[in-house]
Amino acid sequence: MDVSHYGWPLPVIEEKQMWWDWNDPVLTGPISDPPPRLLWMGTLANPILLGTAAWLILVAPLLAFVLGRRAWRAHGGQCTGCGYPVGTSPVCTECGAAVTPSG
Repeated sequence: MDVSHYGWPLPVIEEKQMWWDWNDPVLTGPISDPPPRLLWMGTLANPILLGTAAWLILVAPLLAFVLGRRAWRAHGGQCTGCGYPVGTSPVCTECGAAVTPSG
């Protein structure tokens, strides 16, 4: 019997080939080439694993940049949305966003 698995990072498809002496009438068994079988663990886990990796590579750096820029602006007395200096005003005079006092 020969078993092959296909898929990455986890196998998704299993393909089997079975051999025996076809000329011996005593030997009977399952079909020699069964259809490929779907492996549910790989089918369900591969999109989650690859989606998480893609999100960490593509979205997380952008999110970290945006949050870091907002923290930097709030620490410097600027509006977190547009970066305009607000001083002690509760509302940004440039964009109208509510300003949280730093401190």
